[in-house]
Amino acid sequence: MKTLKSYQRLRLLRAVNLSTRLFLVVVTSILLTACEASKPLAVAETAARFSNCQVAPFVSISATQQDALPGVESNVRKQRTYRLEMEISAAEGDAWLNAIESMNQWELWVDSVAVPVRFRPMQKKGHLMFSGLRMFYGPSSGGSMALPVETYALHGVALNGRARLVGYNALQCYASALDSLIALPLIVAP
Repeated sequence: MKTLKSYQRLRLLRAVNLSTRLFLVVVTSILLTACEASKPLAVAETAARFSNCQVAPFVSISATQQDALPGVESNVRKQRTYRLEMEISAAEGDAWLNAIESMNQWELWVDSVAVPVRFRPMQKKGHLMFSGLRMFYGPSSGGSMALPVETYALHGVALNGRARLVGYNALQCYASALDSLIALPLIVAP
């Protein structure tokens, strides 16, 4: 009985023309390749790219996050502001400050996303400030304002409740681990 079923399958396959068979093989191989990938390509590339970052000699002075609920009816449910004050020791300050200023992009890795942050030196020698904003969205109700949804890159690293500050350019990257971010009181717009 099994050989009869196999014979019928072969006969069916022979009835299908060559171009259709080739198409089926290509589609099947693409689908099988997609099933094998455990992470999206962008996540795997990001994690591999930053796995060998040089550790930046930052000392965390203050690492906070503060949520604000908007007062206007829209698809924005919450805004979260991140503020990091870091210090570099005076002995390493000038050399590291030049390297840090050469980074094109800074990101704060929290949860599963990479939030872009801005860098600026502070007036106090050796102190640096990083700040960024993350938006959380929900469905907008009928007639309310719908702002464009900002998406964040996924970093693909298990942080286990911690955060990581990462700066990079085409040639190098620096990273600094943060134990935790202190949550400041919620701001509710009137």
